[in-house]
Amino acid sequence: MLSVTQRIKTVSQPQKGYVPKELFSFEKYEDYRQIKPIKTALVSIQGLAVDYLSRFIISGDKIKSFDIPLKGARIVDETYESNHATENILSLINGVSGLDRASVINVCKIVCYDTAYRAGMAHYQAPDDVSFEDNLYDNVIILVERTLLLFKKIGTIVKDNFTFEGGYTKLVSAGDGDYLTRDTLIDLKTSKNKFSSKWSLQLLMYYILGIHSVNSEFLSITKLCIVNPYLNQYCICNIDDISDESKYNVSHDVLGYKMVHSYVHYDENSHRVYDYSKWKDIDGTDNNVLKQFLSKRIKRTDFNINNYGNGIFDITIADYCTFIRNKEDSDYEKKFGKKPLFASTFCPLFRYTEYIKFIKHNNYYMFVSVSPKGKYSLLHKAKLHSLNHPLEYYYDKLQKYAETVSLRFSKYWDALDLLSKQIQSLHPDETSLRVQYSQYLQKCKLNKIPKKVRKTFKEWSATYKFNASGHIHGCIIDIDYFNHIYFNPYDGTIAPYYAISMDDKDVFENVQSLLTVKRPDLLESSLSLIDDKTKTSTMLTISDTVSTALISKDDIINTESVKEYSRDIYTISNRIKPLKDISDSGWIQVWYDDVLNENELLLEDKYKIKKSISDKKSFNKSDVYKQYIQKAEQKKKHKSQATKSKYIGKTIKTNCGLLATCIDYIDCKHITVQFEDGMIRTDIRSDHFNHGKVAHKGGYYEDK
Repeated sequence: MLSVTQRIKTVSQPQKGYVPKELFSFEKYEDYRQIKPIKTALVSIQGLAVDYLSRFIISGDKIKSFDIPLKGARIVDETYESNHATENILSLINGVSGLDRASVINVCKIVCYDTAYRAGMAHYQAPDDVSFEDNLYDNVIILVERTLLLFKKIGTIVKDNFTFEGGYTKLVSAGDGDYLTRDTLIDLKTSKNKFSSKWSLQLLMYYILGIHSVNSEFLSITKLCIVNPYLNQYCICNIDDISDESKYNVSHDVLGYKMVHSYVHYDENSHRVYDYSKWKDIDGTDNNVLKQFLSKRIKRTDFNINNYGNGIFDITIADYCTFIRNKEDSDYEKKFGKKPLFASTFCPLFRYTEYIKFIKHNNYYMFVSVSPKGKYSLLHKAKLHSLNHPLEYYYDKLQKYAETVSLRFSKYWDALDLLSKQIQSLHPDETSLRVQYSQYLQKCKLNKIPKKVRKTFKEWSATYKFNASGHIHGCIIDIDYFNHIYFNPYDGTIAPYYAISMDDKDVFENVQSLLTVKRPDLLESSLSLIDDKTKTSTMLTISDTVSTALISKDDIINTESVKEYSRDIYTISNRIKPLKDISDSGWIQVWYDDVLNENELLLEDKYKIKKSISDKKSFNKSDVYKQYIQKAEQKKKHKSQATKSKYIGKTIKTNCGLLATCIDYIDCKHITVQFEDGMIRTDIRSDHFNHGKVAHKGGYYEDK
């Protein structure tokens, strides 16, 4: 969504900032050299040139040091459909060797491409269009020399140009830090200003992203530092001096993390107590923060597809976002029977879209992105699919294309909807609900919530939705957040699975086996689907020759499952979903030209979906399950060996301060680590190990 610096521009800080200036100690040096005045347009180039050239001199790695401008050059080439920018920047990079004047000139030209990546093509200015000055080159040399000297006073650089994989949120999904020493996070600023609360907030955001990322170096970071070679000074702040309240609020309000613990508690007298000490405990992104932010970005317009007749029309990006938002709100209301608490906030950046064409023919319609170069791309929400014909071609073929897709998939869609209704009919028995209610009461006691605030069983049952979801997305129907049904459009088979991520799935032989292990509270209600009297009505007709049932009386419960690491089902599902939207609403988001040929199979591999479901006359659930076993075991063996070699011997610094080394790896939930004092702990999760979250207790020592 946003980079760190983009997010900061939208944040309203407390009066003195989240990290006040008073927390920093300043060190200033004098070398009696003056920074010469330059044009305002060159100030940003000067700062970037100092950053990139310093980075190159420290690391000696040209490609890594100039990675962002290289990405920017590729964006320029994609926009103008050429290779000129990439060829030019590679030639410039090749001419950079140090602090000589020729290298400095090349770097000043290189950083022009940085804008294309960070700010978009609307702000990009080609190097040939920039009027550089000699003062700029002289300043860069002085500033880089100062930067290197200031770094020596702070400490040895151990890492530079790093990102925060594993720590980003849906709200802040980009950002790269400057430098790390053993214990200090450094941000380089080239400015006449002595200090800005935006700079200190940026550092705190980097630190919080870092401790939640895969970068183990952040576990030893205790200081934040701003280096400003323009003033020849640096300032340092101890992280422990920053209040927990600021860290909590930046984590939640600014970065958008979902906090595990509320800062509000109740004492024995039912008085509110504020505690921010558990600010490090997060659980993904808080969607409420994301929606509140997005709702302010682009105002809804009065765009409505029903106000348009047949034809090809120009509309704005805001009109298209309004359409998507209204549709998402409408879909939510149909699904849950009430309006969403927060309205849809769909609003991508649309970097390659200048405006949008709306094509409508009778009850069918599509949206086409028009790039600055006039290139047409079919819009699939925010995705772009290239179009190879004039827009008039799509207008003429629109109705025939939509009707062909709907006709060929009609039986599969009907079966999918029936399957969804059957899943929605599953509900927990009262005994299970009482157990969950007991857990709710225990949680209330743990959080010291007064009895008068707690809900009764009736209130609690009415508040929470416990029935199976039945939500359809492509070929997948949700039972709940973790448990799902994959309905294969190729042969009509049903594959129930439990997934903690897209890469880690446990596949069960049949639905009853899944419910027995993962959702036993739904088993009782599932019996109605296998009653002999209703068995006929619960069959799913896939084609004239293929039918199946969600649950059969012949199913044998098998509590064992097999691992599946492939993402194939999501690939297929994502390609099926936009086809169903054609049947549901007439909205076309993907276009396959050969669909218009009645002799072509709609689901052949050339359409990047799968083979036709109508050619499969029968199937055998046990055979399908055996195929899963064979495929899963092969992939598991290959993946396990590669992952094991990655972890064995890896050493990290844990939160308790001791070093721990991985000495055995079974899978992501079962690794064995040994602390530097000899203690061994088993069954540690790999993500906990990577983040240093391994407690020095509960282990054992080997006999010597």
